[in-house]
Amino acid sequence: MHKRNDARKLESSALHLLRRQVVQAVRRGTVQSEAARTFGASLRAVSKWMRLDGKAGCGRLSSSAGDGVRGRSA
Repeated sequence: MHKRNDARKLESSALHLLRRQVVQAVRRGTVQSEAARTFGASLRAVSKWMRLDGKAGCGRLSSSAGDGVRGRSA
């Protein structure tokens, strides 16, 4: 059985680096689905990161919530 890495368990700095690497790979011509497979992320996450990058560049990729907290706000 193949154990998949879960990017949600990464430290915030490692997750930020992963996001930047994925976005750079897609910018260089890698298809989003291939980038997702290569880096162990979901296609949905890659699509979201590309959308955020298109809006404000890599600076917007630092964290989803902006304060390092993941998930929905109360």
